[in-house]
Amino acid sequence: MMQAATKRDKPYQAFRFLFHPYFADSVIALAVFAILFTLVLTAVSPERYELKAGDIPSEPIAAPRDVEDIHATEARIEQARNQVNDIYTLNHTITEAVVEETEEVFLGIETVRGKSAEKLAQWEEEQRQLQEQHEKEQGQQESEASSSPEGETVEPASSSGAESADTTNSPEEPQNDINSEPDYNQLYDSAFIRDMQALLPIQLSADDIQTIILAEQRDLNQLKQYLTDSLEKMMETGIKQEQIAEFKANLRDSIQEKGISNELKLLGSNIGVPRLKANLLYDPDKTLIEKQKAAETIEKVVFKKGQFIVQAGQPVTEHQIEMLSELGLIQDQMVDIPLVLGVALSVFVAMGFAIIYLVNFEKKLLHRPLRILLIGAILCLVTGLSYVAAIFNPYLMPSAMTGILLAVLINAKVGLAMNIVMGMLAGLVSGMQMSPAVMTLVGGIVGIGMLKSVQQRSTLVWTGMGIAAGNFLTVFAYEMLIQGDWVNSIYSSLWGSLGGILAAILTIGTLPVWENLFHVVTPIKLVELGNPNQPILKRLLMETPGTYHHSIIVANLAESAAEAIGANGLLARVGAYYHDIGKLERPYFFKENQLTSENPHDKLDPELS
Repeated sequence: MMQAATKRDKPYQAFRFLFHPYFADSVIALAVFAILFTLVLTAVSPERYELKAGDIPSEPIAAPRDVEDIHATEARIEQARNQVNDIYTLNHTITEAVVEETEEVFLGIETVRGKSAEKLAQWEEEQRQLQEQHEKEQGQQESEASSSPEGETVEPASSSGAESADTTNSPEEPQNDINSEPDYNQLYDSAFIRDMQALLPIQLSADDIQTIILAEQRDLNQLKQYLTDSLEKMMETGIKQEQIAEFKANLRDSIQEKGISNELKLLGSNIGVPRLKANLLYDPDKTLIEKQKAAETIEKVVFKKGQFIVQAGQPVTEHQIEMLSELGLIQDQMVDIPLVLGVALSVFVAMGFAIIYLVNFEKKLLHRPLRILLIGAILCLVTGLSYVAAIFNPYLMPSAMTGILLAVLINAKVGLAMNIVMGMLAGLVSGMQMSPAVMTLVGGIVGIGMLKSVQQRSTLVWTGMGIAAGNFLTVFAYEMLIQGDWVNSIYSSLWGSLGGILAAILTIGTLPVWENLFHVVTPIKLVELGNPNQPILKRLLMETPGTYHHSIIVANLAESAAEAIGANGLLARVGAYYHDIGKLERPYFFKENQLTSENPHDKLDPELS
């Protein structure tokens, strides 16, 4: 039979976790999260509009939170990029190459002049030889003339019989074959000029070659020095590609101003001007870096919370529609994922703080799911009330009642911890404002501090006054820091005071409901139960005066003993009042009243007894 019973119980073993207090706590936590998430999402979700580009709204639309105007930001970034000048890098290698190329040209010029000098020297040698030969022939003729008979005239041989001139009186005749100065056009003929052009690293005209050959070495040296210095100086300043024509013109003009022959000026221009090259080169990498730096310095165009995105009576633009859609302000749009995720995480953080506190400091409460349900119900109720109150004014929120309710119903530590949680939730349902959160924290701490000994409901009234004062000072200080306006600060502070009074009123009004629904015996309830006018105590006094007197004596002893060890003296006293209350119905069930009669427990089932 035991085996059968065990088999029958096995299906139920798998579901035992359903009856574990932690499972109940988890279900309660999920339910509370869902309720708080819904309340906060409702509070922070903005009104949605049915708009499209070109529509003209009748009222302005403000941003419920900060939002970036992407189009305006991109326009600023593009403008900043365009204002950055292109970065050019001076390439010294090009400068060095130009100077080296110019020097190579003049080295070639030296070679040409050397070849020309050789050819001239060859011509002069030929002329010298001709001169010597002519002089030799002339000497022979004179010798023959001196040896002929007197009076006979000897005529020199002539290539033309027609000539009859007397050659003895014509010393200039050898000039027909011997020249004292060379004919450069014949000496440096076109074939020679072409050979000289081939010796140069650049293409120069025949006139330029003639100039090179005939110029004075001193003038060429000056021209070389001037061209080298000018090219180097110009290129050291940097030349962009689009500036080449301008620099070439400047170099050509400067050469024309030199005090040299026109032929040398032309030669200098033909050598120097083509050598100029762009050496200030565009650097795309550095330009991109500078443009990126400029873009990073641009502040985003952001519509702050409360700033109008769309003005009343003005057509709505496409990019305004995009911003409104991003904020979830357009109907029939997708869910505002950032908003939903932000709300979920915020509520999760608030509840996470509460759970961490309970796990680490109030673990015994986790074994009492009814207490966890009490905490969750109060948080949900006060959050809902705060949301409704915030519609009128954020400072009207009775959010401090969370702390004082839980301080009375459970203990002050739990009240303080949950007051912090409520401060987070108050900031959320007020539209992500910090001031209601701070007001909740300060007001709740003041209220809990005034609840050290709550034995009468009038204590809660004074607590409400304390919360009102705390709210007033907190709100006034905050508003003065933000606005600096006395009138508005006092006005807001009065709303805060009203919120503190409202918290006390709601606490007093709902406290009996919490006590009865969750079977919580508060100090106030204990005081009420210890009142001698309680019907059951009156009956005990009337029907069993001895027992009543005995209960009073025990209550005094119990209270003194409890207070001596730091226990709840009030609970001990009231418990002592009621510890013999059963004697009103069955006095003989108590041992001290069984003086002569039998013990009825002997005949009763132990469970019933």
